[in-house]
Amino acid sequence: MRKIHRAIATVAILFGLYVAATGTLLQSIDLKTILGHAPADNPNLEAIREGLDGPPNFQVLTTADYAAADLPANLDLGMALNSVVKSERTATGGAPISFVELRMAEGKPVGQVASLGKLLRFDASTGAVLVGPETAPMVKLPPQGNQGATRNQVKGFHRLTVLGNGGQLFFVLMALTLFTMMVTGLILYFQLLAMRTRIRRPGLYWSAGGWWRSGHRAIAITAAAFIVVVVSSGTFEALNSGGTALYRITHHGQRPGLTADVSAPLTDAELPSMLRTTLAALHVARPDAAIKVLRLRYFAGMPQGLVVTGGQEVQQFAFNASTGELARFQGPGYPETGMTFGWQWDQWMKKIHRGDAIGLSGRWMSLLTGLSLLYLSLSGTVMYFDPLTRRRRAAAAAAG
Repeated sequence: MRKIHRAIATVAILFGLYVAATGTLLQSIDLKTILGHAPADNPNLEAIREGLDGPPNFQVLTTADYAAADLPANLDLGMALNSVVKSERTATGGAPISFVELRMAEGKPVGQVASLGKLLRFDASTGAVLVGPETAPMVKLPPQGNQGATRNQVKGFHRLTVLGNGGQLFFVLMALTLFTMMVTGLILYFQLLAMRTRIRRPGLYWSAGGWWRSGHRAIAITAAAFIVVVVSSGTFEALNSGGTALYRITHHGQRPGLTADVSAPLTDAELPSMLRTTLAALHVARPDAAIKVLRLRYFAGMPQGLVVTGGQEVQQFAFNASTGELARFQGPGYPETGMTFGWQWDQWMKKIHRGDAIGLSGRWMSLLTGLSLLYLSLSGTVMYFDPLTRRRRAAAAAAG
């Protein structure tokens, strides 16, 4: 095990320095953005939220929704939907509906309907046509994050996406190397611990081999649990991204599953039932939550009700409008996103990797873990080259 550990030490140290430095910088940008209470349209905050609500063809929540008003609490959602759908049928001559939603616009509740590839708008109270088929804009998908943000530029270096598909595949090698270094390091530590226990010198911490070696051991033991989480989740993310790179290579640089239209026409008769199931599921998930946006649709054969809630934390919830279960970002019939383990697992692991799965405290833990990895890489470099330097000096002294 020691031979394996030493064999990969040279490249692992370099990889560790690079990943720890860029990862720490990335986490610092995130913390500055969050602690500074950046507005919803801040480029770095948009980048932080990237992908959390699904691929573009799944996501409903947009940056503008964070500042948008809630729908009136006394609005009869059933009557409003019925009024909007009837108006759409009249305005389009009964054209199929891809989705229908309620939201606030210009200070009043409106109904938006995707039909004929366009986004029509109606007064939710009266059914009056606000934007008809002749002037309605084409339906557009929400953008994914903000690619010009400083955070995304640093992230591009951290994960080597700046080098394209080849960079992402090389990052898989980097991640696997660091993961192997972590595993072998843990095994060596427990072997040493067992040996010291046998000679009746137990204890998690001990000082031996000089200042750098003792410091390396102390930091590694203290931060071990956090390092395991960060490195393991980072390796998972790298493998998921590696799958994305291979998918792009085999699909000529495209990921059509992110924008594929997997909707199906809604019928008037099913809308009341879909609405009731969605509101009942929302009441369980977020009791008494204010509603900013409510959209009904079919996604890859699943009837869905999507709700953007207001209050202190604006969130998107997607429910199976037939069963009331929470709808995920991947499943049977969903379009292929190209990721090794899928979009949903990517989002779960992303939150674990950067710490926000447990809130702001997790962010700080992740930052300290990055600093620990930075120190371990530096001290590991010293420990690796120190014996070589000593041997050279000894050889020079013997020759002289």
